[in-house]
Amino acid sequence: MDDKEKIDSDEINLLDYFIVLLKRKRLIISITLGAAIITAIVSLIMSPIYRAETKILPPQQSSSSMATHLISQLGGAAGLSGVTSGIKTPTEHRAFKKQNCP
Repeated sequence: MDDKEKIDSDEINLLDYFIVLLKRKRLIISITLGAAIITAIVSLIMSPIYRAETKILPPQQSSSSMATHLISQLGGAAGLSGVTSGIKTPTEHRAFKKQNCP
């Protein structure tokens, strides 16, 4: 019988844990609500900070050839969907500016 009692004492009884949680439910609820209220107050008091950063780089020949290469890989499906209709390489933009300048 000693072995049977030892095995029984090693088992975890979930009902015991549930009873402990029920005894402490007031404490658990108060801590949760307190943290939620403090978080809400802090987030309403803090001033919002919006930050954006961008870099404008001049077009390079290698990047335009890479863009052209990527567009050519798209093939006919991209042409059917209209993806390539408005895309121009930097060299095409420069040629357009030179033609339209007086």
